[in-house]
Amino acid sequence: AVTEKTIISDSTNTLKQLIDLGKVEKSLFFNIRGRYIGTTTKSRLSNAKLIKDFVPGYPADWVSDYVSIEMIFNKNDNEYILHSINDTLTLEQRELINSLAINDHVSIRVAYKCENAATNETEFRNMKDISLVVVPEFSAMPVFGYDILIQYLEKNSLSEIPISLQNKMDQLIIHFSINELGEINNAIVKQSSGFIEVDELILDLTNSLRNWTPAKDNNGNAVLQDFILTFGNIQFGC
Repeated sequence: AVTEKTIISDSTNTLKQLIDLGKVEKSLFFNIRGRYIGTTTKSRLSNAKLIKDFVPGYPADWVSDYVSIEMIFNKNDNEYILHSINDTLTLEQRELINSLAINDHVSIRVAYKCENAATNETEFRNMKDISLVVVPEFSAMPVFGYDILIQYLEKNSLSEIPISLQNKMDQLIIHFSINELGEINNAIVKQSSGFIEVDELILDLTNSLRNWTPAKDNNGNAVLQDFILTFGNIQFGC
C-alpha cells in the first residue's frame, strides 16, 4: 500500500508553473494513499507456507503455543472459514489463498496460550484480529510524482476556501480508483467536510487528475487499484 502524491494537466506550461511554486503557507493538508492499511500481495500468498510469509510483522517469535487459528476468506462475495492448529498453513488454506484475487480479503483470528509472569499460570489469549486485502504487486503511480500532484491540489483549492470556512471544516475523505488505462474512476465523497461547496471543489479536482501509470499484478498485467484522498486540518504522513 503506497502513500504518495500526483499530477493532472497535459500542459507543459502548467507543469512548469507547479514545479516553480514556492513553499505554500497553509493550514489544510492533502494526503493520497492506497485505500487499504493491512495489505498483502499475490506473490506473497503464492509462496506462503506459514502465516508470517504473507502477514507483514506477524509475531511468530513470541507466539508458539497455539490453541487454534481461524482464517476467514472473502472471495467473490462468498465467505470461507478454515481452521488450523498452528501457524503452518493446511493444504486447503494454501489452495484457497492461492485463489484470492486483487481486492479479496482474508482475516486471521489467533488463539494461543502463554504463561502469566506474575502467577506462573498458563492463560488463554486472543491476538488482535489480522485483516488483509490483496493489492497489486506494483502500485499505480502519478507520472510526475506525488509532490507535484499535491502542489496542484493546493494551488487550485486553498485560495478558493475562505479562512473562516477552513477552521470549521471536518476531514474530507474521497475514494477513487485508477483503472487499467491509468484513468481516474469512481471518485466519490465518503466523508463530507461539512460544506458541500468544499466537497464539490475537491471532488472536481480529484476527477481532473491525469497521467497515472496503472498498477500491475505479479504477471505484469495492468489492474485497477483503489485509493483514498484525505483533506483537512491534520497533516498526514506520506
